[in-house]
Amino acid sequence: MKAKTILLLSLITILAGVLRFYNLAVMPPGLYWDEISIGYNAYSIAQTGKDQYGKSLPVSFRAFGDYKYPGYIYIAAISVKLLGRSDFAVRFPSALAGTLTVLLMYFLVVELFEKKPSAISHQPSAIAAVAALLLAISPWHLQFSRGGFEANLALFFLVAGWYAFLVSLRKHGMWLTVSVILFLLSAATYISTRLFAPLILLALVWICRKNVMKAKRDLATAVVTGVILSLPFVPSIISGEAVIRAYSESIIGKEKLFPKVFENYLANFDTTFLFFRGDQNGRHSVRKLGMLYVFELPLVLLGLRTLIKGKGNGRNMVFAWLLLAPVSVSLSNINPHAIRTLNMLPAWEIITAIGAVGVLKVINRQKREATRILVLGVLALAVGYNILLYIHQYYIHYPRETALDWQDGIKETVEIIAKRWDAYDEIFVSDALPPLYVAFYLPVEPSDYHKLSNPAKEMGKVKYFQYAWEIAKTGKRALIIAPFWQKPDEKTGYEQIKMVNGDTVFNIWEI
Repeated sequence: MKAKTILLLSLITILAGVLRFYNLAVMPPGLYWDEISIGYNAYSIAQTGKDQYGKSLPVSFRAFGDYKYPGYIYIAAISVKLLGRSDFAVRFPSALAGTLTVLLMYFLVVELFEKKPSAISHQPSAIAAVAALLLAISPWHLQFSRGGFEANLALFFLVAGWYAFLVSLRKHGMWLTVSVILFLLSAATYISTRLFAPLILLALVWICRKNVMKAKRDLATAVVTGVILSLPFVPSIISGEAVIRAYSESIIGKEKLFPKVFENYLANFDTTFLFFRGDQNGRHSVRKLGMLYVFELPLVLLGLRTLIKGKGNGRNMVFAWLLLAPVSVSLSNINPHAIRTLNMLPAWEIITAIGAVGVLKVINRQKREATRILVLGVLALAVGYNILLYIHQYYIHYPRETALDWQDGIKETVEIIAKRWDAYDEIFVSDALPPLYVAFYLPVEPSDYHKLSNPAKEMGKVKYFQYAWEIAKTGKRALIIAPFWQKPDEKTGYEQIKMVNGDTVFNIWEI
């Protein structure tokens, strides 16, 4: 690799890291309930080797009404052990995975288009650098790299698995087995990749079957390894644990299946979702901009045109990736769905990069230098405006508009409980504040939490209630944490816990 390439790749990776790690602990403005479930289970695993319910080294984790996959939690247990119990430690695996995915993107694209015949006539290293840069600044990828999202870690394993597979085509040995292991790790990390990972791996093998079959021993080793490593997950897959979430969110048995699946599938290619409005779930996007930048739309069209006219396995793999990624989410109730179609993103950015490099080649052919400078300047302004618009929306408006989506104010409330712990005999907390937040931030040691008969009702001096007016005075000094719509009588003073947008989330008073 040339020195210039190393420098460029280093700068892109540093940019990716800065965008993902800057103010990570406070932006977004709070751990939402899935993150707190991951965080406390990771803390419990790190301290005791058991989940919050006292189950030793589980392959599925019981959470808020469903079951979580183990991949993110076990890796978060390492970061919690090393960095301490904190918001930053919970989000660290996702931010790190996001940064490394950007780096991997470069090497993936080089491997993808280096071999002839290629789908493109452009230089693979140029496509690779642009694809990595696009991923580094991608609103879609940044959104899920800055929260404790299992899907983002799963995407890292997917891209790494794809890269290892490509290397296995030119290097015999363990690369194919490594690829299988990485795809399995992805499947063990997030719900949508449990279907996508085996589908895309089979598609890659089929597309490159001539090369794969040249190393039958490597293939046999990879298959046997994959089967053996899958066995621990079989009980959870066939048990009720796996069915609870899958069926509750599935359209199977509820509607005319095939027309609805097809409609759902196409929804994830909707241009409004991709380029203009994004996913309207407040945790999934800034909502006023697309999952991809607007400037990427014409580049995607140009890239698609180039790929369609091209040939070779590289082209076929990109299309297979793009077309298979939405299959699993099309079976669910909510479409389009940014987090469950995050798997599409590498293909979109590769296609965009092909279009971008094609445009740059056309500009460079212009004989007049003034024309080249003018066109490049206009394009740079358009791209820069899009990026600055997103950053402004994310850091200025987004925290205020989605504070409730991120359970903002809960951490501050529990910190008040911890600070005043010794001053009260009893602390009554609204059931609007999930017990795991108290357990994580107070904290309640996992070994003690495991002994609690019903932490949703009582954790030591913390007692949960539904309505504040039902709390009877016992003569003991007590602190009450109530939701914003419950207040004491007019004679009693109270404090308010506010979110970043100024809205009250909890009222606090003593009796």
